[in-house]
Amino acid sequence: MSSMHLPKVVGQRGKTSLEIERESFERRQIIALNKAINNQETPVKEKHARNAVLGTFQDNGGNMFWAISSKMPVQANPIVCWKFLQVVHKLMRDGHPNVVQDSVKYASQIRDLGKLWGHLKEGYGKLIASYCRLLIQKFKFHRKFPGIPGNLVMPDEQYYKICGGDVNNYFEFSIDMLDYMDEIISLQHAVFGSLDMSRANSMTMAGQCRLAPLILCILDTCQLYDYLVRSLFHLHSTPPTSLPPDTLSGHRDRFLQCYKRLKEFYFKCSNLQYFKHLVQVPSLPDNPPNFLIASDFTKHIKPAAVVREEEPEPDADNDSVDNLIDMSIPDVPVQEINDRPPEPDERDFLIERLQREIRLLKEELGRVRAEDHKIISGLKEEIVKLEKILSELRLSANKSLKENEGLKKDIEQLKSDVVASSKVPELEKQAKANQEKFQKMKDIYGKLREEHVSLLRNHDSLTKQMAVEKKVLEEKDQIIKVAGLEGLFYTSQETQVRITHTHHHHV
Repeated sequence: MSSMHLPKVVGQRGKTSLEIERESFERRQIIALNKAINNQETPVKEKHARNAVLGTFQDNGGNMFWAISSKMPVQANPIVCWKFLQVVHKLMRDGHPNVVQDSVKYASQIRDLGKLWGHLKEGYGKLIASYCRLLIQKFKFHRKFPGIPGNLVMPDEQYYKICGGDVNNYFEFSIDMLDYMDEIISLQHAVFGSLDMSRANSMTMAGQCRLAPLILCILDTCQLYDYLVRSLFHLHSTPPTSLPPDTLSGHRDRFLQCYKRLKEFYFKCSNLQYFKHLVQVPSLPDNPPNFLIASDFTKHIKPAAVVREEEPEPDADNDSVDNLIDMSIPDVPVQEINDRPPEPDERDFLIERLQREIRLLKEELGRVRAEDHKIISGLKEEIVKLEKILSELRLSANKSLKENEGLKKDIEQLKSDVVASSKVPELEKQAKANQEKFQKMKDIYGKLREEHVSLLRNHDSLTKQMAVEKKVLEEKDQIIKVAGLEGLFYTSQETQVRITHTHHHHV
């Protein structure tokens, strides 16, 4: 039964069909990689790099590539090493998803290459050392975030899943992307620094050999810049998904430096004739985003670099994928040939790749639509808030107007009080004069009262005296009547007149 699933028909060399197919595939990959990674100071041809990429899909990873490249003179020839690093970068971006995890295992080998060639101060020495640091940083980045593909392109759901709802994850993710971006900027600085910056240099084979890896760097920076802006705006959003602005000052400073250098990098590349035939270099906005203003996120536009397909060249050396196939058929039975798996067709890999790109574009379109809807909703909410604020301001203005009118009345009253206060000395003087008059009248009243009291007392005394004298007179009058003395009566009347006259005199 097992022989039906895994036929072991042995040919003249004693090998199974699977072993023969594996050897044929390995030979094709050796030819393709040796044509891509050679010692000629020319840029890696796209068709050779594409054959290497297709090989990773047939191999389901990068093990075959690393096994073949281990026999290349990367430690002896700087150009071979430079092209080798470019192909590694290319395979991690466009190759099978397993290439990333297969390549991370060789970080120590890349680090050793960087140290080795870093001692060479001229030529490709500094360039190789810088490229090695970039790849090591890329290894660290993908080891820490295994869910991010090698080309850094992922849908929104995957992006938000990386950091989740923890603001600390966004904080660390931003730092890792800034570190990644710094290494790319350092590499492009070293590359441009090794050229004389004349346009003629960019059109020479030697210049193009150095400039070619920067196309991959441009593609990486487009994604990194977009994720950086989105992550930093998320960190500056409303709590609890944000951090205080002072805590993020270091992030803002690093991003600003990165923005300036990246903008300069794009400007340099866009002015080189070599890049105009290969890639549409993006551009950054005139001003960096202001993360302290949430609405500034609506102005963010993701930079997009478009890689142009190379025009087909005459295949003089017969190195296409079809011609790399070993057309010799071993002397094996016809049944074994019929049982062999069909040869991989380049068109199948291209269809699969295009389908993946279409799927990613659809996801990107959905993301853009979702972002547009989110922005529109946010703007509507902002309009409602502004209208509410405007209404409150109107009420506050009316209240202030009423208070202003009240203040005007108070000011008028104060002015009146001030005018009145200027008459105070005169009023005090008049009051003092009135007080003096009152005191004099009071004193006169006191004296009059005392005199009145004294007169009343004298009146009482005189009244008593008159009562006594009256009684005496009555008694005398009685006596006169009894005695009939007329003269005495006359005397009595005279006495009474004197008494009455005395009484009036006292009163």
